[in-house]
Amino acid sequence: MAAGSIAAMRALAAAGLDRIGWIAAGLAALDRGEDLPEPFDDEGRAFDRLFTDPSVPRTLVPAPGGGNDDALQQAMALPALPAAAGPDPLRAALEALAHAAVTWGGARQELFAQARAQLPG
Repeated sequence: MAAGSIAAMRALAAAGLDRIGWIAAGLAALDRGEDLPEPFDDEGRAFDRLFTDPSVPRTLVPAPGGGNDDALQQAMALPALPAAAGPDPLRAALEALAHAAVTWGGARQELFAQARAQLPG
């Protein structure tokens, strides 16, 4: 499994999105190396579905960069999936890992340790 796929899986699982049918279908397509299904072909539609699907959990976590605002964890995690599907494997891995890091918030060091453990050699 590619590093970007692993990072996307970790982000979506942390946000409880890996159990949502249409998102799980996207993860399965990513794992098979296929194009992502709708609504992932359009970022706006993917977010619209995220915000209107009653089965999607709503978890507020501290926003990246500190401050007093909270952010919706699921909204931070969702972009990891299309990022991981990008054509450049290095860029896909780094972008998916960045989305996973903000999704994991204060636990991101654990995420990075897991990512390092996946590296060869």
